[in-house]
Order: sequence, then structure tokens, then C-alpha cells
Amino acid sequence: MDMTEDWNRLRRYVEAVRTINADNRPLRELLDQILSERPEETAVDRGRSAAGRQEVVSPPSNPISLPATPSPPLAPRPKLELPPRPLEERQIASAGSWAIATDGLQWIVQRYRGNRWRNLKFVRTTKFILARCLREAGATPDAIDALLADLPDQFSDMAAA
Repeated sequence: MDMTEDWNRLRRYVEAVRTINADNRPLRELLDQILSERPEETAVDRGRSAAGRQEVVSPPSNPISLPATPSPPLAPRPKLELPPRPLEERQIASAGSWAIATDGLQWIVQRYRGNRWRNLKFVRTTKFILARCLREAGATPDAIDALLADLPDQFSDMAAA
């Protein structure tokens, strides 16, 4: 069956359901009659014109009514403000492939790998915790001493300065 025949069968089904109460025929009997029709007996074939053309039945119109006024457009998302310069330029100490940078909120332990600096750890508390993070990340004791030499004991002391 093609799409037109499907629509015609659906239309006949809807018409049959509407007339159930009018002629008191059981729904099962009407459905059996509709579903047992062979394609050549559909309303499409019965509706052929004398020239042999098939009657075109359009699908039902959209039953959903749209509001008269369109909904307001969505508000644009606020743009994220990027830092004024990359963290590589805000490094406050470096030793070999290790560096300490800051974004104004915390110390950032960085390591140079694969042609770029990678952020590994973020510390906002004390220099002692920063040293522990550097050890855990694999920095050598010489690199740790060089990185921490000029830093204050707490990040809050640095932020106030």
C-alpha cells in the first residue's frame, strides 16, 4: 500500500468510529470490515475518476493550534570573561620544567610537557601544602626549593601585597 491508501483507511476508520453510536454497530465489527479490505477495494480505488486518475487525499491538517503571538526570543548567554593574559605569562617562579603561577585566587603548580604548560595542582593555603603538592607531582627537591624560595608562607599574604 502507498501513503494515500493508508490515509484513506485511517480516514475511514475515523469516520467509522464517529458513526458507531449512530447505527449501533459494534466497534469490533467496523474494525474487522476496515482491516479486512484488500488494497484494490479501498476508498482510493473507488474514487478513481473516469479518466483513470487516482483521487489524491491529503493528510489531516495539524490539530495543534499555535499561539497568536510568538514567544519572546531567548536571552543571550553572558560571555565568559577571559583572563587578561595566559597563565604562562603570570608565572611567579620557575625551575626547569616546573613553575608556580597565580590567577589571583590561588597558586597553580605547572609542568611543561608536550610543548605547553599544563596546570597540575591548585593551592590557596600555605607554602607547606604547596611543597607537598610539588613532591606528589614528581618535582625534585632542588626544583621545589628554587620554586618556593621567594614565596610568602601563605597565599593570602601574597594576595594582599
